[in-house]
Amino acid sequence: MATTVPEDARSVALVGLPLAIVVTTGIFLSLAILGVGTRIYVGFQRKILGLDDGMMVFSLMAYIAVFGLTIHGTTVGVGTKNNGLNAWMNVQTEKWYTVWILVYLTGMVVIKSSICVTLSRILPPTHGKMRTSVWCLMSLSWASWCVSFFGVLLLCRPIEATWDKTIIAAGKGECGSTSNLVGISQTVTVASVVTDIGCTVLPGILMFKSNMLKSSKLEAFSLLSIASIASIATLARAPYLSHYADPTNDLMYYCGYMVIFSNIETGIGLFASSLPAIRRLYMLINQAEPTHEATPPHMNLNKGIVTIGGTGGSKDAKLKARTAVLGVFSNPTDRGHSEAHVDRGSGSWERLTDGGSDNGSKVIRADYSYTVEMHPVKPPAP
Repeated sequence: MATTVPEDARSVALVGLPLAIVVTTGIFLSLAILGVGTRIYVGFQRKILGLDDGMMVFSLMAYIAVFGLTIHGTTVGVGTKNNGLNAWMNVQTEKWYTVWILVYLTGMVVIKSSICVTLSRILPPTHGKMRTSVWCLMSLSWASWCVSFFGVLLLCRPIEATWDKTIIAAGKGECGSTSNLVGISQTVTVASVVTDIGCTVLPGILMFKSNMLKSSKLEAFSLLSIASIASIATLARAPYLSHYADPTNDLMYYCGYMVIFSNIETGIGLFASSLPAIRRLYMLINQAEPTHEATPPHMNLNKGIVTIGGTGGSKDAKLKARTAVLGVFSNPTDRGHSEAHVDRGSGSWERLTDGGSDNGSKVIRADYSYTVEMHPVKPPAP
């Protein structure tokens, strides 16, 4: 169908699919910033920032770049049919779509690598098979990236011929078969589905082998299930890959669907990988953290102490009960320990004598009752 767009036009109106692409990507970018920002904040507070966190920040920067490319790409024609584009727009849409692909692929492989690094860091040394699975997932992710990234770069020579077909018409360049591009895209899709599922299943296996409460496992499983939506987004774009075989039949319109589903996949990956940190921050806000006070105001550790024999004690040796809380466990991979020290000191001492006991050994008996909670509890209202 012939175009009705003036040749001097340089943009299209953001309506329909182009508008949906921009709005949807913006929403998932907001979620990604929230998730990664929370992850970095919690990691900084706990002083546990690592390589995986840095990789997530890099991926977020790439996603922000993807959002910018998405906005520009849709304004010049990505997601618009051929009859809504002029010759200049046709060149620009393919150009910016190619750049978008390269940035998207790089950001996505770093996200999956970050998840694999996190899993390898928290897996105990005894889980040899799971460690091998993690490294296999990472290797598959990077192998897929190499095939797709360099496949796009080398599809046409020079690379400008990928979007400017006048170079080929002038005999100054050449491109590979469109079936090669279809094959590359299908390879990336299959590898993405496998790695998406693997990055969701392996944490689930690790979680259910831990000693968490059943309710906590179900809660964590519901959070992990969000990550599986990334696989659904990957599968949703699969039917549009066949349109690479016929580039003259509104290719950039169908590429718009691939852009929106790919951007959803990236946003979910960034957000879902930060769910443990979001869960921890939620617990910190809604549940009181244990304090570092020696003795809570509502407890009197002097009560319940019975002295049999002995003396009242000197002033420099007083009863202290202090509990050093070194951390709060919110994940099955957290490690730490608690210490409690009890010494004798001042208090309400009562000497008990029954005649014969004065000649026996001197004993101090202290009776305590303890309740162990899996989660921190709020202090009672005053």
